[in-house]
Amino acid sequence: MPSSTAHGPGPPLQVPESRAARQSLDLSLPKSTDPSGKQRIVVALENVTGKLIAEQGEGGLTLHLHLPRPQAREEKPRLHPQRRQFKIRNTDRHVSWYYTEAQRRLDGPPAHLLSPHHQSLYVHKYRDDTQIWMYDAGKDGRRRPQWVRICQGHEHPDLDGYELHLLEKGSPRWVKNASARGYENVQRKRARIARQKNL
Repeated sequence: MPSSTAHGPGPPLQVPESRAARQSLDLSLPKSTDPSGKQRIVVALENVTGKLIAEQGEGGLTLHLHLPRPQAREEKPRLHPQRRQFKIRNTDRHVSWYYTEAQRRLDGPPAHLLSPHHQSLYVHKYRDDTQIWMYDAGKDGRRRPQWVRICQGHEHPDLDGYELHLLEKGSPRWVKNASARGYENVQRKRARIARQKNL
């Protein structure tokens, strides 16, 4: 009885070939002649999972299965957001915020781990950079709740004269514009002194 052989990463596997399979191939696939004068039928099917080549000759049906090499999956950082809170100076407002650290940047805050309020902040530090988002609960009814990417110096949505500032350890604060300029000057001075000490 003719048989088919499946070639994969392991030893060949012999499987019986049905007459219906031979007839189907004979009727639907173009025939060609190899150098020895024997007729054969070859067809290849390919998708993201691999490539299957079916070849039928006088010896029967042979299946060649080619599987792609598995690629190493890039693991996403495991995050454990720390929830904190601060009071905006000279106001009665408190702001909740989340903080995480990892070696890679994020596409966005891990929403399944958070329970934010309107205008909550999310700060993610990776290597020598920082990402910041603010939560928009869509209270005006025109937008869906979403995390919006912002950066240091971002103006407060409804407090005139306040902007976002990051302290040296990465903690966010809403401060007056003039105060922000003063904090930035102090941070630049300290960074300059630190560089001089390392020389």
